[in-house]
Amino acid sequence: QRYDELIQWTLGPSSENVVIQPSNSGFGYGLYSKVAASENDVLFEVPSVKCITLQEAWKHPYLGKHLKIMADDGGPEEGSIAALSAFLSSEVLREQSADWEEDETLQSRYRAYLRCLPSGRGVSGQDHVLWWTNEEVESMFQGSVAYNTAHAMREW
Repeated sequence: QRYDELIQWTLGPSSENVVIQPSNSGFGYGLYSKVAASENDVLFEVPSVKCITLQEAWKHPYLGKHLKIMADDGGPEEGSIAALSAFLSSEVLREQSADWEEDETLQSRYRAYLRCLPSGRGVSGQDHVLWWTNEEVESMFQGSVAYNTAHAMREW
């Protein structure tokens, strides 16, 4: 299963209690318990060192100070999203470099998570304003409340 590595990396020994499988709602995937649980039972805990946070991004030796500026300049919501997106992008590139160079020392500490993410335009039906042409952005957003945000995301 493509998610086994992610669950093991994230949850360690308590990973035996859960499984990621297609959602009962018919859309995407969900995390399901393999054990009977009562109300208020804790099935697992995700250690904070496995979480991708702004504080972690700001510790990056080369990008950290720039990501902090990006988060501060962009405001509490858009700036944070942009900074985390940039950090994740750098980690994806790091993973690609590790694979291309066949050098495990280049691997991201978030490797198990990154390997589960869909990537590329049209993969898993995803699309993003970052992949659009300038003409597409203008025709879709001109005159809308999202116009400035779309441009800001593409400028970063």
